[in-house]
Amino acid sequence: MLVETLAKSGVASRNWTKRKQRNVDRIVQFIGWLLFAASCLGWFFYSVPLWVFICLSMTPWLALALVTFGRGRFLLLGPDDRTVLNIVICVPLGLMAGALLRFDVIDWKWGLMIACLGGTLFLAGYFIAVRSTPRRRARTNVHNRATREWVREMFLILFIGFVGVGLSWATIVFINGLWEAYPPTKLSGKVVGKSISGGKSHSYFLRFSGQPTMLGMESFRVSRARYDRTRIGQADCVIVHSGLLGLRYYDVIDC
Repeated sequence: MLVETLAKSGVASRNWTKRKQRNVDRIVQFIGWLLFAASCLGWFFYSVPLWVFICLSMTPWLALALVTFGRGRFLLLGPDDRTVLNIVICVPLGLMAGALLRFDVIDWKWGLMIACLGGTLFLAGYFIAVRSTPRRRARTNVHNRATREWVREMFLILFIGFVGVGLSWATIVFINGLWEAYPPTKLSGKVVGKSISGGKSHSYFLRFSGQPTMLGMESFRVSRARYDRTRIGQADCVIVHSGLLGLRYYDVIDC
């Protein structure tokens, strides 16, 4: 009788632990999608303070830390939806898209080099998290399974590297946009052409003559509203911002 009672108690305890873990999983999943929705605010609302996105850029690193030090409670890819992959992947992609839409960077080359370094560190953090995650063994032997897993792992590594570079780029650009290292420069010119590029997602450009060409570029991206109301021969100005990190970016305004 005592053994049977202890056995039932142990089963009940395990079931309670599983229910508790499922509740935690649901909360983490919900928080992850909320963070992704917040990261997408930069697509539509340019008035959102940049420090909000800078704080959001820290959450993927926190998710990797949860996997690394969570003793199996959180997984990158695991059973029962016990995963933080939506935070590790979706949030950086949302931030990257917001940074690309909000800032037109002139000095993008050295910024991209720093972002590649950050992406390498993010990929290293991903490898550390994967090594600390208990893996499920496949129950069936499938021919060429090893080859397919190798291809899958290589694709995932490349994709995580891309996500890391995008996250680092967004973080750099948002920090750079917090303040100006020195007052912005105003370059006046005349609009000599208009163009639209892209497929389903269009980008609108104005081509200038005059002072804006001193930047080594003639075409400047603008919003659709400005593109529609601008006429050839109209005088507009390009404002060059220095940025906190010295990463110059521009805005097109009325003179």
